Amino acid sequence: MQLLVKSFATGATLSIMSMNRSKDWSAILLVGLVGGVVAVCFSLVRWPVPTIHDEFSHLLVADTLLHGRLSNPTPPVWPAFQSEHIVVTPSYASKYPIGNGALFALGRLIAGVPQAGPWLGAFLASAAVVWMVRGVSTLRVSIWAGLMVALHPYLQSVWSQIFVNGWLAMASACMVVGASIRLGRSWNGPVAAVFACGAVGLALTRQMEGLVCIIFATSFFLKRFVSVSGKWWPEFFPRRISWFLSPGAAGVALLLAHHHAVTGSCWQMPYQLHEKQYAVAPFWIFQPPKSPAWLDADRELTSTLSNQTKSLVATNNISRDHVPQEIRGLHSGWAMDCYRDQTSIPGWLSGCWERLRASFEYFGLITILAMVGVFQIRKWKKVRLVSLAVFGLFGISTFVPWVFPHYYAPLVPWLIILSVVAIRYSPIRLEGTQTDPHRTKKQIMFCLLGLQFMLLSIKAWNMATHPVESWSHRRSAIERELEEQGGKHLVLVRYSPSHNEHDEWVYNRADFDSAPVLWARSWRSDFDQQLKEHYGGTRQIWVVEPDADVVEPKSFSPLAKPDESCSDLGQIESAR
Repeated sequence: MQLLVKSFATGATLSIMSMNRSKDWSAILLVGLVGGVVAVCFSLVRWPVPTIHDEFSHLLVADTLLHGRLSNPTPPVWPAFQSEHIVVTPSYASKYPIGNGALFALGRLIAGVPQAGPWLGAFLASAAVVWMVRGVSTLRVSIWAGLMVALHPYLQSVWSQIFVNGWLAMASACMVVGASIRLGRSWNGPVAAVFACGAVGLALTRQMEGLVCIIFATSFFLKRFVSVSGKWWPEFFPRRISWFLSPGAAGVALLLAHHHAVTGSCWQMPYQLHEKQYAVAPFWIFQPPKSPAWLDADRELTSTLSNQTKSLVATNNISRDHVPQEIRGLHSGWAMDCYRDQTSIPGWLSGCWERLRASFEYFGLITILAMVGVFQIRKWKKVRLVSLAVFGLFGISTFVPWVFPHYYAPLVPWLIILSVVAIRYSPIRLEGTQTDPHRTKKQIMFCLLGLQFMLLSIKAWNMATHPVESWSHRRSAIERELEEQGGKHLVLVRYSPSHNEHDEWVYNRADFDSAPVLWARSWRSDFDQQLKEHYGGTRQIWVVEPDADVVEPKSFSPLAKPDESCSDLGQIESAR
């Protein structure tokens, strides 16, 4: 009889656990679906068109992957095909890791357009938030947290509509944090694999911030493992480490293969190579400016550099004659201005305030609730590690000269955890009443979701009633018109001396031979002649002047004045 009762109890317990898991996964999928559908709706309101330099670079990754390779051959007359954030030699590829590009490639495979990549990212991030929060709170609170992301006005109106966003990095960070919380309670092999997959996702998107996120997340379960090291270590290496190593080894192999395909070395990142070839401003504000080879001939600029920087010997193969004015202006102008603004103590403090203000602007209610959670003194032990992670990630970002919202993607999961703490532990009770605090908290959560939805609706209405026609829409229209004509085309882009270097028209697909339209720079007559000789027999050549009153493709004509230095194709190829 006792055995029968025990068997029945065990069966009932397993049934309840199975039912709970079913509810959890249903909630995860439904909330993720809400995030994806909202992203699709925003795109239908205003169809995304790439505008920022980084967007074109990530789209190049997607197109490269869809061609079944990690990099592309250097194009002929490569100086004319240079673009911001793209390496042209020794291979033609983006300087960024392949994570976001892979997401856009997957979106193109599923829905036929790369715009589906951000939709898929919104689905993954919203679902990952529910799974992460479920490790620390109830299913109701987890759904609330996921919907706070799925209905977030800024993330949906910006991240879901551009090709440089933090959805994948955010989802990866949620996997890392959520898995760490669970591993801190008990060992679970599949959860360890989730941790490793999230770490790989961060390595393929936001490497520096991702590393900091992983270090803090590991602290959740490292203390427990060390405290039982006598029992844990002997069985960890033969039996448990494979759960971490299997996904981790695959991710590291992919990362190194990508490095080798682009730079020729497994140990040099494409980002490092690009910075070595072009960048003047350093990555950290406490570093001295760099001295790329193209800067050596510019005495006015090099005179502002430190003696240590002047003494550096440039070893890359891009000289000043090969770099157009727009790229030089971006690196020696805008990027250096951002760097100089923060090298002093007042400038750094101003940058800290700018980042704090941006966090409130970007993430709104999530940041406000997180600040409430940080100051839960009575529960400080529960939020201590999470708060330190937030301050650590935010503090490191203050030493980078630039501020962009997707840099904060690995920070968002920690803010969400603090938001949950703020809702759960805040002493909410009206003085002199018998109001149930739990009921009051549910009402506050519902009101916050309502406010979020209202702000989301206002964003959508503003986008629908205020159409935007930028230079990128005109570029896209010209490309579409030429494709509809049939045949193959080469468009030479001629900028005016006062052109804004952030409005870059020269971006191309991965395969130059099959692309119906190629875009190239026209700033030197010798390069124009070489392009004409190489493509004149196979493509119709046009000229576009983006800064003219009427921006239309015109028939090819030589430059009005011969430019300064000349260099034949043989010399350019020998420089490679």
